[in-house]
Amino acid sequence: MNTITSESLNQCLEYCESTQLAATNYGSFIRALVYTMKAELPVEIMDNESKTIIKVQIKFFSITGPDGQEGMADSLQIQYAVIGDEALKTLSFEKLRRLDIVQDIKSSPRTFYRYYINQSKKTGYRFTFNRRITKGQ
Repeated sequence: MNTITSESLNQCLEYCESTQLAATNYGSFIRALVYTMKAELPVEIMDNESKTIIKVQIKFFSITGPDGQEGMADSLQIQYAVIGDEALKTLSFEKLRRLDIVQDIKSSPRTFYRYYINQSKKTGYRFTFNRRITKGQ
């Protein structure tokens, strides 16, 4: 098993550039996490089941998966703090595959970057990243 953490953002970007992930929504989602952490911008997360929207600051994330099989059965953990609250919370996604992350049709550099994880399931989430994450990258 291979583990990559946000403590090495450049290594996370290299992971996104692997041949299995480079042109996928999963790779774009990981890049958005990295750029958001570099720019220290907030992210909006919506729980598909309750439709609750929260604005958070991503503090840490890690990706664990089988060697040489990027995006086939990854485990993704994201630690965040809700804006205005310092308590850390964690979102965990097990056996995450490349096709489990879908980019919203409205996403664009002029508006925002929005991704759904497990969109069709009750355990799914929507992540909306600020469009300014790519400025200066």
